[in-house]
Amino acid sequence: MKRIKLKLHSDEYHLSAVGYLFEDPAPAGDPAGVKPFSIRNTVFPEFDLEPGSYVFRFRVRNGSGKFQIFAFDPKTNQSTRADYDTSNGAENLTFKFTVAQ
Repeated sequence: MKRIKLKLHSDEYHLSAVGYLFEDPAPAGDPAGVKPFSIRNTVFPEFDLEPGSYVFRFRVRNGSGKFQIFAFDPKTNQSTRADYDTSNGAENLTFKFTVAQ
């Protein structure tokens, strides 16, 4: 099991990504009765994850423009990054990453 941080970088301070983390493949819908979590420039949620493939499905709130999401392993200093732009949409976005053994 590894501790993975999800991070967001944006020039727009209040922009946030709000959603759910799933093992890949993600289910078609969001889980009923479960509160989504948020990633912002200053909020980095951490998860203890088994090796495998994961999907963060999210929507953008409180901002617009270009931003990046990272899955970061602080022990190895390695990350997976993806670039996004709300001009291409702000709903039902996905960030996929793999946790190595």
